[in-house]
Amino acid sequence: MTHPGHGLARNSDPATSHAAAAAVDLDPRRVTIKYAVLAVLNGAPDAQQGVTHDQLIALYRKYQPRLGWPRASDSGIRTRCRELVREGLVEQVPDTLGKSRYNRGAILWRATPPKPREAGE
Repeated sequence: MTHPGHGLARNSDPATSHAAAAAVDLDPRRVTIKYAVLAVLNGAPDAQQGVTHDQLIALYRKYQPRLGWPRASDSGIRTRCRELVREGLVEQVPDTLGKSRYNRGAILWRATPPKPREAGE
């Protein structure tokens, strides 16, 4: 069997089944935070220009109590953003930097634009 918090696979299942099961996240709190982070990125002022991690964290904290989202640490919010990048739902804004709270250059993140649907989909 696979690790708790992930999908299940039998010991007799092929390696591809175990890999697929490991990729499934069943922790509802973590999943809620991840999609709340995506909602913040989609709804951020000037969403297409992107936000820094510091701005993302501040926006999450602003909306969290009002929308009933779970509390999350700064590192937890950054980790959920990184997971969204791996899933192709968030991207780094190319060729531009924002400013961190320490007035240093900081990567800007934004939700990826929806891909156009192909005919027949």
